[in-house]
Amino acid sequence: MEWPAAYALDEATGIRVRGGRQVAHDYTDGPAAEAYILDAIQTCRDVSSGSDELVQRIRDWPSEYHFSASRPTLLAPFDLQGLSVLEVGCGCGALTRYLGESGARVVALEGSLDRARITAARCRGLDGVQVVCDDFRDFVPPGAFDVVLMVGVLEYAPLYFEGPDPIDAALHKAGTCLAEDAALVVAIENQLGLKYFAGCTEDHSGQAFYGIEDRYRETVGPLTFGRGELTRRLKSAGYTDLAWYYPFPDYKLPRLLLTEDALREPRLHAGRLAAGLGTRDFAWPHPHVFAEDAAWEVIDRNGLVGDLANSFLVVASAGGGSRLQRAPDWLAELHTTDRVRAYRTVTRFVGRGDELRVVKVRSDENAAEPRGSPVGLLLPMESPLVAGSPLGARMRRLLRAPATTAGDLGAVLRPWVELLRSAVSDSRASHVPGDRLDLVPWNLIEPEASPLLTSNPAYLTPFDLEWEYRPDLTLEHVVFRGLVSLLVAARGQMRLAGEMTVAELLRDVAGRLGVVVSRDLTLELLRRDAEIQSAVFGMDQQATLDRMTAQLGDTSGGASHLELSIGPRDARIHDLMLLAAERDARIHELTQLVADREERARDLEASVADLEASVADLEASVAEYSERLREGFAQLAAVEASASWKLTAPLRRLRRLRGDAG
Repeated sequence: MEWPAAYALDEATGIRVRGGRQVAHDYTDGPAAEAYILDAIQTCRDVSSGSDELVQRIRDWPSEYHFSASRPTLLAPFDLQGLSVLEVGCGCGALTRYLGESGARVVALEGSLDRARITAARCRGLDGVQVVCDDFRDFVPPGAFDVVLMVGVLEYAPLYFEGPDPIDAALHKAGTCLAEDAALVVAIENQLGLKYFAGCTEDHSGQAFYGIEDRYRETVGPLTFGRGELTRRLKSAGYTDLAWYYPFPDYKLPRLLLTEDALREPRLHAGRLAAGLGTRDFAWPHPHVFAEDAAWEVIDRNGLVGDLANSFLVVASAGGGSRLQRAPDWLAELHTTDRVRAYRTVTRFVGRGDELRVVKVRSDENAAEPRGSPVGLLLPMESPLVAGSPLGARMRRLLRAPATTAGDLGAVLRPWVELLRSAVSDSRASHVPGDRLDLVPWNLIEPEASPLLTSNPAYLTPFDLEWEYRPDLTLEHVVFRGLVSLLVAARGQMRLAGEMTVAELLRDVAGRLGVVVSRDLTLELLRRDAEIQSAVFGMDQQATLDRMTAQLGDTSGGASHLELSIGPRDARIHDLMLLAAERDARIHELTQLVADREERARDLEASVADLEASVADLEASVAEYSERLREGFAQLAAVEASASWKLTAPLRRLRRLRGDAG
């Protein structure tokens, strides 16, 4: 592409700036946040997409957004090799880096010179990436592009485009940059996303129900649209062919991407896939007004997943198709991005004829597992999609039911434990093969029809057993892991009667299944799982153990909790919450100590009063006895002084003499 003369290349930074001037642009994460992001990129050796080094530098929302390994998931299904891409509003280069790594020829357009410098630093070593600092309104493209990418950009058009309809102006501007067989790709929040109905604040205003109540008219600022309105706006701007994709939990940190075909395939249960990912309120964490994961299945049954998805990804063209393609049999894709690079995976759901298949592979085949890790991945794997529902899903519903007892939980889980017992290789040590580590309720499929209570494990179908445990694995360990995954995720929503910690409930249910998990064994199994998690997620082992121990100490009837993913940022948030809990516990201990001391002081005062009363009683008794003694001595003296006493004295002496003689 030939650049117009107005775009001068700054040799020091490699950035093209129109007219040699810095464009005034007020969109920023703040000077301090962007200085931190730039320093992290400049000091890390590995700045590639999903870099473990950058993930470890996540400390707040801006750094998470720019460093998270989830960002590229949005574009992962598309073949970008050889395409020319204009990325509008590239920010700090997270997607730019991925586009360049994928073989695209990229022009990364950014209105802030500071952010353009960060993008250039992030994309060092990628010859196919050019960074340009300019305002999109005034941008003069050096040619036509195969793809114009607007991720989190269109909603800000009212701030930068003038006229009666800034959204339409931005869409038409994008159209002037497109080739004939090209595509505009838009990622944007859904004004009617389910999380907003559940009470999450609107992502741009930080106010609950702001978009649902259509309060965008209150000020000139970002605005979003529901699916129907966004469809009408795109078509009005000349984009007649629309391919819809649905990123979950949202386009910012996506882990799941669903196609329209996935929503129309009842065997796939798209709502069930979405339900397992949860959502976040980016303004402030608080309990949602209802359980979103429970709502997604009924939303799916009524064909509303697309309308209530929290975000949209739309590939729009003016007709005649585009060069941006994905595999034709691809229905959905699920990424695990919260692990260290060596353990990240991608699961693809594909339709081959009348059969649906599941293909699971490592995200990066070249990444080496940590030395000495207790676990390894058993990948790649491919199998037919198993019809039915996870046993864990039934357990989750049961835990929320108000009349559920520990006995009910044990009855439903009995076939799972019988399935484990059938794999025991040494009955004395209850050893099971290491590849059964993931044989837990979430990885066991029940038939669609709700089965009767039975101890027969034959009706359960294992799936997605991706892990192998390298030390000796016991039945108790697998049962412990399965119960922890169920109970910790449901704590705060469980309705079992009485105050019972998660650990106490776990031991109760395990006992009903004939599995003894003592307190000492609980501590040992916690240590083993902390070792696994620290290896898989790259987290400190002691901090992981402390977090898990605190979770098991929660009461089953406690208040609703902040749902935690297992990323470094969320672990640090949990660590702060744990410190606050420890502080509160210490305050409670000190308060109790003061109360105990005051109680002992009151008891001592009462004892002293009792002693003083006893002394007073004793003194009164002594005084009374002394008085009676004085009276007795006086009476004796009076007798001795009497005439009769004196006259009878010879007789008393004679009596004594006779007594001596006898």
